[in-house]
Amino acid sequence: MPLSKIKSTSLETDATNLVLLNTVTTTDATVSDIDFDSTYITSTYDKYFYIGTVIPVNDTVDFRFRVFTGGTLQSGASDYGTGAYQDGGTDFNDNTMSNIEIQVSIGNNSSAGENATVFGYIHNPMSSTQQTRMDFISQRGTNSSQHGLRMGGGQVNASEANNGISFFFNSGNFASGSKISLYGVKQ
Repeated sequence: MPLSKIKSTSLETDATNLVLLNTVTTTDATVSDIDFDSTYITSTYDKYFYIGTVIPVNDTVDFRFRVFTGGTLQSGASDYGTGAYQDGGTDFNDNTMSNIEIQVSIGNNSSAGENATVFGYIHNPMSSTQQTRMDFISQRGTNSSQHGLRMGGGQVNASEANNGISFFFNSGNFASGSKISLYGVKQ
């Protein structure tokens, strides 16, 4: 088959199909969660793309993700599963989590480059017959300014329509200058 007949699904191809829905940028250290509610998570798109740089107020914290169902945040002890490969060659898989863990051990000294850059896709959040799934790739500066990489995916363990998403740290708030953009992906 000629290469011209093969459909590409690369990020470069998707970039032309991205519709910016909202960008949240923190201007102080009082924001504990960056949420995108049912204004942005609708049946218009089956797939969403997020990208950002997040800076924690607290040192050595983990960056996480949860969903809303009917406007209620889902945070039960076994609501999520996450699998990831991370720096140092370690892997991780747990299907009994209260969130999806995107990045771990992020430092908070932004002048030394300690923050995390994150991006990925969220699949089928409004489906009541498929679990919401997400892919992520994240790089971070640790509290000793060392590089860290984490990539993987996660899912909501129940098949239910999720009409909102939430990004947060396991401890403390977002520092000023944190930014996350959410895009709908036209297919």
